[in-house]
Amino acid sequence: MNDKTNHNALALLDDGLLKEKRGEAEAARHLFKQVSEKNPNLYVELYKEAEKLRDNQLNQQALDILHKVGKILPQDPIPHHMVAILYQDLGNKDLAEVFLKKSLAITPTPESYSQLAALYEKSNQLNDAWATSNLGLRMFPGDPYLTLTLARVERRAKKFGPALERLLAIAGTTGDPILEGQIGFQLGWLYDQADKIDEAFAQYVSAKKIAAGNAAPDGGDKNVAFEYIEAMKALDLKALPNVPYKPGKDEPAGVAFLVGFPRSGTTLLNQILDAHPDIVSMEEAPTLPGPAEFIDNLPGGYPKALPDLDEKTIRQMREVYFQRVQNYCDFSKDSIVIDKLPLNLVHLPLIWTLFPEAKIILALRHPLGAALSNFMHNFKLNNAMANMFSLEDITKYYAAVMGLWQHFRGAKDFAFHAIKYEDVVTNIQTEAEKICKFLEVDWSPEMLEYSKHARAKGLINTPSYHQVTRPLYSEALERWRRYEKHLAPHQKGLEPFCKYFGYTL
Repeated sequence: MNDKTNHNALALLDDGLLKEKRGEAEAARHLFKQVSEKNPNLYVELYKEAEKLRDNQLNQQALDILHKVGKILPQDPIPHHMVAILYQDLGNKDLAEVFLKKSLAITPTPESYSQLAALYEKSNQLNDAWATSNLGLRMFPGDPYLTLTLARVERRAKKFGPALERLLAIAGTTGDPILEGQIGFQLGWLYDQADKIDEAFAQYVSAKKIAAGNAAPDGGDKNVAFEYIEAMKALDLKALPNVPYKPGKDEPAGVAFLVGFPRSGTTLLNQILDAHPDIVSMEEAPTLPGPAEFIDNLPGGYPKALPDLDEKTIRQMREVYFQRVQNYCDFSKDSIVIDKLPLNLVHLPLIWTLFPEAKIILALRHPLGAALSNFMHNFKLNNAMANMFSLEDITKYYAAVMGLWQHFRGAKDFAFHAIKYEDVVTNIQTEAEKICKFLEVDWSPEMLEYSKHARAKGLINTPSYHQVTRPLYSEALERWRRYEKHLAPHQKGLEPFCKYFGYTL
């Protein structure tokens, strides 16, 4: 992207975009055509740059580049497809749908049909997901990705028999390890629904092995996650700087953080909170990596440099933080923003540095229930999620993360409210009222309509997207007891936390 040819082509491209913005459509198209003719391979470099930006969570910049690709390749479906994926990553279901339909209008492909059907399914538009999957399968019979999406829709419609038959017909035949792993998880859930626990567990074991074997070498290092925890334990929390947060004109009234171990009911809590008219609760957005990277470039790096930060630097980090927040939610100056990402628990010292009086909501679930639920799900790989491939590793990581919480509790006084998933399911109003009191907002009955609110939001980018649009259900509360013989070898490592958090075995 630094040679003279590319530089000139980019200048022409930017000029075309400017003319388009001014309403000079014909002149803009002429310039876009010039770029395509004079440098036909420019889009390859642009793609590479967009992918790099996306890998670094800079999705808006990646979108800007892909929109440029779309201008110089107006009849190529690929940039539209890629833009749609980025919009989906950003949680913008409507624009993701628009660009997938543009891609399909140019050239129908099984990939775009599958992506659109999956988008509808994740947005809980099951009729549209059903119709799109079937339409795609009529055009591309036997496509395994479309088959998988259709089976997901059937499972959610409680058509367990047809879904199981459909998946068993393609399991082991696709030649795609990632797809085979996804099929395995779906089969596990279907066998679980049929109360065939041994068969379900065998599918989870197989799917986890496939996921672990297919993990990219640079995708995640489970040891780094433990190193972070030890580095946090080594900090002198009493030495952290105390720069009070005073909201600027473009900042919310307050920020609270919803943390815990993954699969502990944080998505359900998130939807309940977001249904409150004065609360804006974000899905799992990467807001803290920006400030952490900022600190990592300072002497000592992250997190060692935290106690040495001055007021100016902390205010700069807050700006970086809110720049990221604005990518994921809309808030007013009167809003309380809830930043929900379970494993931000590990980064509480950073949170306290940015917001010394931040309120912390700790989501809890029976440790054995949390362990099993993590084993039943597939996750996007990073250093933390590299610990989710086996029950042994999950148990060790739970002990490390929740042990760090115990350490924080002993080393620092801070405002927190612990809430159990089991209590939310059995008495949602009482628990919601308690959270409101903690956050110092009035109770709102709209919080009880969380499932309606979640359906209206459309796209929910967490593994629980299909669960939080349902009314409260209790079948997951004691699911772990059905798997007791499989969990037994790992029970000892979790017993201290059952006792500490008030759970019985």
